[in-house]
Amino acid sequence: MLVKQYDRLDEKGEPTPASRYAGADKRILIGDPLMSDVSTSYIERFNLTARMWNKRLGRKTNAFSKNRKSHERHLALLIMYYNFCWIPRAQQRICGETGEVTSEKRATPAMEIGLTDRVRAPKDLIHLMDEFLSRRREQEKLSNLAKNRDLVVVPQKDYSPYWVFSSERHHSKVHRADCVHCNLGQGHHRGKTTPGHWHPCSTLEEATKLAETFHPYNHSICSICIGSYRKSGYRGPQGPRRSNLLLLN
Repeated sequence: MLVKQYDRLDEKGEPTPASRYAGADKRILIGDPLMSDVSTSYIERFNLTARMWNKRLGRKTNAFSKNRKSHERHLALLIMYYNFCWIPRAQQRICGETGEVTSEKRATPAMEIGLTDRVRAPKDLIHLMDEFLSRRREQEKLSNLAKNRDLVVVPQKDYSPYWVFSSERHHSKVHRADCVHCNLGQGHHRGKTTPGHWHPCSTLEEATKLAETFHPYNHSICSICIGSYRKSGYRGPQGPRRSNLLLLN
């Protein structure tokens, strides 16, 4: 902690408008840092960089984040870009003997401390965000499934991600295992009324070919878990409304 000191203070101990900076008192609150590294210059410089690079950090503007979650997400994205993608400009050095000015190329902050060996591109950050959102959706899905009363506990090794329902009468349809109409091949009514048969598949392509084999002229995919309903909406892919499937490792 860097506590600034001033030469003129008022009755409350606050600096007056005519006071001048007289020094600073360094105090250690936690840890064992080097006293020579205790400074506010670096964090103030980064605060300026953050406000210049990210419009959401500009106060009293219509671009300022309206909720804490958006604020934290954009700040995290800025820090990732600053550490892994941004390369500081080349540092110039002057040789004391010859007076020659040389330019030394610099690396990203993450490369300098050994977190990575290459400069990341913005598309790499997008790929990491997609992976993070995918994992979070799966975790939310499993947590919601665990709250249901009638659960189907399925070991991971016996889990088939796609199922094909072949009707004895007229059609065949491809479902995801966690679809409300599938429930790992047990159907919407938990296997009580099944005018057909369920067939497990490991991939969507395999399931589509199997459905076409059963009914060449009348086969489709489920619009709830795979088709247009899942892909519609401004919030992105929509998952099934309800499912009774719970996966266990």
